[in-house]
Amino acid sequence: WADAVRNAPVTELDRLSLPAGSRAVIQIGSATLRLDGDTELEVLQLDDRSVRLQLHNGSAALQLPMQDSAREFEIVTAEGRFMPRLRGHYRVDRRQGTSIVTVWDGSLGFDSADSQHDVRQGQRVDFWQENGRTHYASASMDRDAFTDWVVASERRYGQLANRHVSPEMT
Repeated sequence: WADAVRNAPVTELDRLSLPAGSRAVIQIGSATLRLDGDTELEVLQLDDRSVRLQLHNGSAALQLPMQDSAREFEIVTAEGRFMPRLRGHYRVDRRQGTSIVTVWDGSLGFDSADSQHDVRQGQRVDFWQENGRTHYASASMDRDAFTDWVVASERRYGQLANRHVSPEMT
């Protein structure tokens, strides 16, 4: 693992580790990935066809403003794969053996060796493994400092992007 470096390009097979109290924003085409402190993320695949990220622990928020890019993304955790089905705003957390997914806007599919599940707008679902089986349960959506930062950051970025170029330009 290596600490994330400011303004460095991210490439396939990179492994990022953010220290506590830090945050990072990664632009991938029109998509924006925001990471909270104490997050470890691995870039499994990054090419013209797909983006596969593995969240080992921590918190990641993904903003997908374009429908075309939504189906190109996949976030993998120990519990399974999370695949956006629509453009939207998503959050995936991994902590204490549980993957927690929140769909602020859009629709996301979950897939594991023994289970599939859809998570829709306004839902939060926790996924975990127990006795070799995947379990999941709905929970109330959290509002924390990371969520507040994501919302404020998206608002600021949206205002700047609208004044300059199309969101498809990077």
